[in-house]
Amino acid sequence: MKKSLHINTDSAWLLAYTFTQVCLNAMIIKYLTSTFSTQEYGIISLFNASLQFFSMIFFASFNQTASTFAFRFQSFNRIFLYLHPQFFKIYGLVVVAVFVFIFWSIYLHQFQYFALSLWLIPIAILESQHEFYKTRLHLLQQRKQIAIAITLYFGIRLFLLIFFIHFSKSLHAVWGAWAISTLLSLFYLKHIFSKTVIPENNVQENPSWTEIDSFSRWLMLVNTFAWVQVWLDRWLLSGFLSTSETGLYSSYSQLAIHPFSIISGLLMAKFSPFLYKNVVDKSQRNEFIKNVKSLFSTYLLICSVEIFFIFLLQDFLLELLLGKAFLEQKELFIWLCFAWMIFQLGHLLSFLLNVLGQAKALFVPNFITALVSVVANILLIPKFGISGIVIAFILTGITKNLSLLSSLYFFRKTFW
Repeated sequence: MKKSLHINTDSAWLLAYTFTQVCLNAMIIKYLTSTFSTQEYGIISLFNASLQFFSMIFFASFNQTASTFAFRFQSFNRIFLYLHPQFFKIYGLVVVAVFVFIFWSIYLHQFQYFALSLWLIPIAILESQHEFYKTRLHLLQQRKQIAIAITLYFGIRLFLLIFFIHFSKSLHAVWGAWAISTLLSLFYLKHIFSKTVIPENNVQENPSWTEIDSFSRWLMLVNTFAWVQVWLDRWLLSGFLSTSETGLYSSYSQLAIHPFSIISGLLMAKFSPFLYKNVVDKSQRNEFIKNVKSLFSTYLLICSVEIFFIFLLQDFLLELLLGKAFLEQKELFIWLCFAWMIFQLGHLLSFLLNVLGQAKALFVPNFITALVSVVANILLIPKFGISGIVIAFILTGITKNLSLLSSLYFFRKTFW
């Protein structure tokens, strides 16, 4: 009973911090778009894209590696030793990226980008350390403290944005608010971690450095494909659609993803301890399968209810969160919700392969998914416009799920 209460409390805090992150981030985006011109917000988006590159490929890869080996082998100290030096490799790549920005700005004779690009170095370092300590506390299941840190992270950023821009409406004010809010949140995370007791390593078995490195490299390759797919899709959107259509689709998509990403994140956090424990003990195969079935059936049940209520309330939601202008093509919104539900199902399948220690099994599905996404967008967007994107997204999600299921079937004999 006590263990169940702990799991439910843990899930509640995870929901709280995810919901806080979504709401505050949406407020920041709305404030920036209403304050800056389209060109200035484009520079902000480009800066975010640069950080997203490091976030998706490196931070996500190391965090997934940490979760897999820390839970599977109960080797918290060992995985922390592995994680920290990896981030110093990223710092070198950040410096390279800044030089690319500098040469690009000189080539375009846009010298104002030179000073802006220098902000990438301190912010990327702070962001990586922030992710590092957040991952540590995730592994130690300190969800309440992470919820507080995320509130500080986004809340202080929003306050500082309003304060700085009141005195100076410049992009340097945006980066300054970003850096200070990340620094303060990082101080809080480090303070909490210093007071947290780390569990002892499992003396029976520890992962080898070779095994950890191999797993991490496969994840980086997989996440590289995911990043390339995202930016190819965005390039195709800007090439085929008008600015207003691109903005409409982006707004719909950002709103549609949140209900399903929150649910998938909650379920992964809730089932992780059981699944990692089951997969280590070969005698618990039936229990593992039972938990997997429970994970996916719970996701599909909750998402079906969400889709139903979104369908009933879509006019109210769109008008409240986006405005009356976004009711123009509201029928696309419910289909985008359905597409994100399918896509997040694939995210759960990827999580399952991570639990099973099969990072290389993710390579082919992600390659196929990226290929189908690009081809579908090229064929469907010119013919159907914004509706073609939604159709292509649904096809991509179905392809992702089928290819991941095929990988699970192919690698099934290596699990036990």
